[in-house]
Amino acid sequence: MEQEVSFEALLKKHRVVVERYINFRLPSTFDADDVIQETYYAAYIGFEKLRNKELFKPWILSIARNQCNLWFLLLVCSFSGGLINRSTSCND
Repeated sequence: MEQEVSFEALLKKHRVVVERYINFRLPSTFDADDVIQETYYAAYIGFEKLRNKELFKPWILSIARNQCNLWFLLLVCSFSGGLINRSTSCND
């Protein structure tokens, strides 16, 4: 019988890689801390949907990448007054 691996155990195993990735991508540790928290929250909420727990590391890194991209998008929106370009609005 296959033993179920907990979210906490997998996160403990891969936490350092995730945090290094986010700290590398973002300009300040304060922003990185916020994105790390959002990444862990999103991963915790979606953990049940992850069918193959062996893919936890690439899965959580993709969540981290998406959270970093979202942070940059929100940054651009805050400086552009809500418009990224003519065809895309930050308010969508």
